[in-house]
Amino acid sequence: MENDVPEKYYAPVHQSLIQPVMIAGVPRQFAFINWTTALAVSFGMHMPWIGLPLGLVLHIVVARITKNDVDWMNILMRYLRQPTRLET
Repeated sequence: MENDVPEKYYAPVHQSLIQPVMIAGVPRQFAFINWTTALAVSFGMHMPWIGLPLGLVLHIVVARITKNDVDWMNILMRYLRQPTRLET
């Protein structure tokens, strides 16, 4: 029962081919958007006491969410693109 799979059925796959690209524990797209906005608020509006802590807190929260589910951002984007009601 344990060896129902024929020989040479499995091939080793490197984890970098399976896992999404992360920057400091968050999805790549989110990291770019988050830190671009935080730096724009900090330096563009001359308010680093608002932009940098807000960007850091948001980054930490999203990193914790990503640790539980790597695909949460894809699921959220798919949910937001759905129509609000079904057409019949």
